[in-house]
Amino acid sequence: MKKLIRLFTVVLLSACTHTMAQTTDVKVCVKGIKEAKGKVLVAIVTSDEPAKTFTGFAEVTDINDVSCIIKDVPTNKKITISAFQDMNDDFKLNLNENNIPIEPCNKQETKIKEGQTNLNIKLLNILSMMSNQN
Repeated sequence: MKKLIRLFTVVLLSACTHTMAQTTDVKVCVKGIKEAKGKVLVAIVTSDEPAKTFTGFAEVTDINDVSCIIKDVPTNKKITISAFQDMNDDFKLNLNENNIPIEPCNKQETKIKEGQTNLNIKLLNILSMMSNQN
């Protein structure tokens, strides 16, 4: 019985160590900033755990790219990365009366490979893009 308990403990510890080794800190570079105002907020969600969100934010001080570090992001999984520039510092993506974002934003799917530590996402002004199509 003791051998069985030891074996179970070793297997459990191995599984925990293996799971912990499959995360990484990711530097997310947010491009497309047109106005030096507010913060950039970034969220990453994995496809197999949509209730768990990995987040980060950074102050926007000029119109260059802004980066933030998101800790312990799972690797080798399909993820959705979302970002927006919170122009009025209310920590939410503001929408107009037609539910169209009025703050620059973007969302994309990708996969973080083991060893990968950088991601890029470009903000888009959806409202402006829709106005230009009409």
